[in-house]
Amino acid sequence: MVEPEETTIERAQEAAMARKAVDALAERDRLALLMREEGLDYNEIAEALELSPGSVGTTLSRARRRLVESYEALQKSREEREKNAAS
Repeated sequence: MVEPEETTIERAQEAAMARKAVDALAERDRLALLMREEGLDYNEIAEALELSPGSVGTTLSRARRRLVESYEALQKSREEREKNAAS
């Protein structure tokens, strides 16, 4: 079964949820993720955040886990609202 393509509105809703999930992160986690996304290496992130390079890996791992958790919670909340609106 082929799934229909997302509409512009659905893509915008997904992007908004992703932004909310990123914004929900602690500042250090958010900054580390954004710096890594911009292409900075662990040493550059460590220097900017005043961490050891080894701590950057731990920080990024935690930030990614929390990002997924936050996004999934937002997604579940949205699905519940949609379900309630339909009933």
